[in-house]
Amino acid sequence: MKSGPRSTPAVDREVRLVEKKCLQGLRVLELSHFISAPYAGQMLADLGADVIKIELPGEGKGDIARKYDPMYKDMSLYFASYNRNKRFLTLNLKTPEGQEIFKELVRKSDVVLNNFRPGVMEKMNLGYEQLKAVDPGIIMASLSGFGQTGPNVRRQALDMTIQALSGFMDLTGFPDAPPTKGGPAISDFFAGLYLTIGVLAAYVCRQRTGEGQNVDIALFDAMFVLMENYPAIYRMNGEIPKRAGNGRPFSAPVGTYRAKDGAWVQISGTAEAHFEKLMELIGHPEHIGRSGMVGAAVRKKESEGLLNTEIQAWLDTVTGEEAVAAMDRYGIPNALVRTAEQVFNDPQVAAREMLVRPEENVLDDLPVIGNPIKMSLTPAQYRRSACAPGKDSGEILRELLGRTPEAVEELRKQHII
Repeated sequence: MKSGPRSTPAVDREVRLVEKKCLQGLRVLELSHFISAPYAGQMLADLGADVIKIELPGEGKGDIARKYDPMYKDMSLYFASYNRNKRFLTLNLKTPEGQEIFKELVRKSDVVLNNFRPGVMEKMNLGYEQLKAVDPGIIMASLSGFGQTGPNVRRQALDMTIQALSGFMDLTGFPDAPPTKGGPAISDFFAGLYLTIGVLAAYVCRQRTGEGQNVDIALFDAMFVLMENYPAIYRMNGEIPKRAGNGRPFSAPVGTYRAKDGAWVQISGTAEAHFEKLMELIGHPEHIGRSGMVGAAVRKKESEGLLNTEIQAWLDTVTGEEAVAAMDRYGIPNALVRTAEQVFNDPQVAAREMLVRPEENVLDDLPVIGNPIKMSLTPAQYRRSACAPGKDSGEILRELLGRTPEAVEELRKQHII
């Protein structure tokens, strides 16, 4: 049953205690591929939403991420990482019959989530205005490279494209080295999070007003947010941030230094209190309050080289563990730079349930990364791993649209599902 003005925002506490799903009643139709939108759908599904992932029927026609290596038991580990807790329906949206079935599902749902290129949904007669005519309360949540407006709206975009165009890549790396991308597909994850926030905000608004709306998220916008206060600084004095390696463009001292045992140690001494404690620890209290040493920006311009030399000289005398223990005693922000293997085996990861195994898991005992949202009353649940395309097609069509088993079989024969 579709959630309502649409009923009331108040939810019976006893029901919540039993269900343990904060998004119980929210139904999402997900038309997505790769990482960004599937990740948003997974976030919502973890918290109890009924997320129905819709893919084209036919061998190899579903989410292209299903084909990405490495594979395990005929399942892409890439695909499995962003598609748990969903139900899977195949539906040919290129046919009039498939489009009509989709519109029937829209009437039973709250959100349509997609990351097609701008204009694709409209070509299938499934754009926001077209779906709004079917259900004025529907929420259309669209994610694309550059959003639905602007001169780049038709331009192709992948994560590295966006990292380059947003300015992020130019700020990543060392001053004397080429620009470099930042590790994983950062723009996909950030955009997926903003898509999740947009969906939830629109849903809350609809609970008050009964009206749906169009949520427009761009990978480019999500990465541009990471430019921090740099646009204001540029407009203020024309200063352009430069690559600073493991330091910061406008503050010091901060960086990654090598201890005598070869361990890498990250140290942040930009705040005045931390800087003063660091100077005491490494044996240079004379710098405290001295000209050229007061204020992180001043230190960056006038004293960074000297400070880095002195910090490194201290690290040359201690092991990584000794450095960390000493800085912890002084209350200085620091960390050992760890390998992925070390992090996977960290008790903190286990305590926070950040590696999980769904109850129904096609990956056997292989873990996937958990949901970082921790809630006391309605925690994330890990009921089911990603599944084969169309695994739940019959169930969904019978449950939501009242199709008989014979009607479902006929749709299969016609390659509609």
